Parts: sequence; C-alpha cells; structure tokens
Amino acid sequence: MAKRKEEEEHENHERWLVSYADFITLLFAFFVVMYAVSSVDARKFKDMASSVRWAFSFHGKGGSDRIPIWPGPSQKSLNIMGPVISDPSSDNADTEELQMIQTQISGALRQQNLNLEEEQKGGDFIKMNVESRGLVISMAAKYLFPPGQAEVRADILPLVNRVGRILRATSRLVRVEGHTDSAPIHTAFYPSNWELSTARAVRLVRFFIEEQQFPPGRLSAAGYAEFKPVASNTTEEGRAANRRIDIVVLSQKELGTESPEFFVPSLAAYSPKDRAFLEDFLSRGVPPQ
Repeated sequence: MAKRKEEEEHENHERWLVSYADFITLLFAFFVVMYAVSSVDARKFKDMASSVRWAFSFHGKGGSDRIPIWPGPSQKSLNIMGPVISDPSSDNADTEELQMIQTQISGALRQQNLNLEEEQKGGDFIKMNVESRGLVISMAAKYLFPPGQAEVRADILPLVNRVGRILRATSRLVRVEGHTDSAPIHTAFYPSNWELSTARAVRLVRFFIEEQQFPPGRLSAAGYAEFKPVASNTTEEGRAANRRIDIVVLSQKELGTESPEFFVPSLAAYSPKDRAFLEDFLSRGVPPQ
C-alpha cells in the first residue's frame, strides 16, 4: 500500500505580530514611566519656584541662620537651621545706620529742649545703646507712667512724640518691650507684672499708631515682667533701672527672630464683656473707674 504524501506544513506569516505587540507594550510602559517622572519634576520645580519668589520678597537685607522653606502641597512647614556666613561689610553698614538713627534722636531732643537736664530728671530717664539686637532706646518707667498704671504722663508726651516721628521716618521694624522690677503687683486690672509690663508696651504701640500714624506692620509689643533685669533687684537704684520701656530698633541680625508680617487680632473674636474690657484698656491704658 502506497504511503500518503505528508501535507506540507502551513507557514504562519503573522508571527511577527507577537513580537510587535510585546514591543508596543514595552514602549507604552516606557512612556508611562517617563510621564510619571516628568510630572514629579514639574511639581518639584513649581514648589522650588514658589520658595525662591517668597525668599526674594522677604523684608530686609541681612542674612540669618534660619532658612525658611515654603511648604509645597504635600509638605509640612520646615525650619532648617544651618550655618550662614555673615558679610562683615553688611554688618558694619547696619551698625552705622543704627548709629545714625541714634544721633538723629539725640540731636532732635537737644533741638526741642527735650534732653531732660541732669537736675530735672537725675540723668537717668533715657539711655541709648547699639547692641547686637539693634538700637535700644531705654526709658525709665517712673517718668513715663504713674505707679502701677499704663497711661503715659502728659508732660512726657512731647519727647515720646519726637522719638516716634524719627522712627517712623525709617524703614526699620520696632519692638516695644515692657519691663518691671521684682516687686509683685496684684490689682484687679493688673494681676501680675506680666499684665503691667505688657500693657505699658501695648500702650506705647497704640500711641505710635494713633498719634504718629506709624505703620502697624512695623511694630510689635512684648512684656517681660521682671525676668529680664539690667540691674540687681536688691537695691532701690537697681529696681528703678529695671522698671523701664525698651524701644528696640531691630538690627538685620535680629530680624531672623522676628516674623516679617504682623497682624492685629479682631476684637470681634472676643465675648461682649471681654471686648468692652479690651476696648477700654486699649483706648485708656488705665483701669476703668
């Protein structure tokens, strides 16, 4: 019996499609990865651009060892502390500018006969000194305020006015600090030295804003009670020196510890009773009679 002739094997002309499909799949995956990488870079670039814009808009010329990082959409706010090389020429220029302000104040007080002669005030009313934190204008509290109160004495207002006008003409940030001695106070209006020192600082800030049209964004107030003395509280002379108001014209170095923006909270956030109390306090600076 004759053998059947084996049928020729059919040749598949479409086998290349399998390899082509694999290639297309890999190519698609490659572009997906590239797109994902490019999207991440774009987001990071956007965050970096925001940080750069914010950094160059910061008020002030000096450097600081605190580097603010503007938070991106998926980041938390960071404060990275690192060493920053200070420019000696910039520090010198800053000190010279503060010394010029000091000279202007001294000259203005002499011109207006407000330098308070030795026999009038004992020579201890106003002292000025340029420190690392800035120009410190220290005023003895006993000449500024009645005992245990925060209302500025009428006879000293011309001097305070003159100082405020000079400081307003500069572009500097100013911090008003209230200080007391260690003698405790306990009244209905001032339960402790914290309230008294803060009230006195706030009163001067409000005076500068309302009477001098001082830009509020350049002012801040702080009360330190008896915890930043400049002399011993064991003597009457030391306690008198500690009862003071320091008006600090901030240096560029000190700006690293201050926020570049300030706000005044709305009184509407308080209850009617507290709001009436605060309005009376801010407008008068003395306990309601």
